[in-house]
Amino acid sequence: MSNIIRLNETAPNEEWIVMSNQGTDCFLDLLITSADDFEKTEQQQELISFLKDQKDINAVAPGTAGFDLNEMVWQESTLKEDVEFLIRVTEGAQKERTFRKLPYEVNTCIVLPWLERFALLIDHMTAENLSVKPEFERIKMINERVQNYIENNSFCSEYLFKDWESFLDLLYAEGGRISSILWWDHCTKKQLRESVGSGGYKDPENEEFIYAETQLYKEGLETYTLEEIKEYIGHERKTGFQYGSKYRSHDLVPSFYLAD
Repeated sequence: MSNIIRLNETAPNEEWIVMSNQGTDCFLDLLITSADDFEKTEQQQELISFLKDQKDINAVAPGTAGFDLNEMVWQESTLKEDVEFLIRVTEGAQKERTFRKLPYEVNTCIVLPWLERFALLIDHMTAENLSVKPEFERIKMINERVQNYIENNSFCSEYLFKDWESFLDLLYAEGGRISSILWWDHCTKKQLRESVGSGGYKDPENEEFIYAETQLYKEGLETYTLEEIKEYIGHERKTGFQYGSKYRSHDLVPSFYLAD
């Protein structure tokens, strides 16, 4: 299974970087090693930590380490500086001095084009691309109490919360609604091999766990009452999901798309 890196979920196929598992390891090794040569802000260290997490994921569950750039830990206030930093890191990853630091020979014919394309993708990271998902923009239309809850409890660019029930209670009490649910499998990195999800976000409270994104999606929830939504979520969490005899869910967690 290949790993795919894209700018965002709407990127056309011809802009994807598609890498083998072994190639992904080398690609990430070069970026992580290059980053050691640069001074970093706390925010920039978070970007490199994200790449390290993807390398760990590829080690335990090959083929699930792909990601979209807008999933990385960007902050709009430092976006320009952080884009420039990561481009410098990517340029450093293409240097002979970085190749020599790795304990194996780098196949430059394969890896260098990936790094060059990665730099181009990074250069396209703008504030608009950070919020390519319209649901992320709708926070501006939500009242202050809901907005504060999201800012204080969200750990990624999705409406994904450990205490999802409290979020729903507040949202519906304030007159909001959801339109759909995307499911995530909360599991250990080792369990990714048998998970219905892939990639995703690390658990900020336990780095051995991640929230792996599944392709399981439920639409048409605008007309559901809060009780009906909770009943649906409870049923899916209890029964779980399974693909064939190998892939299954471990601890399903919903993320939400808000209704207009």
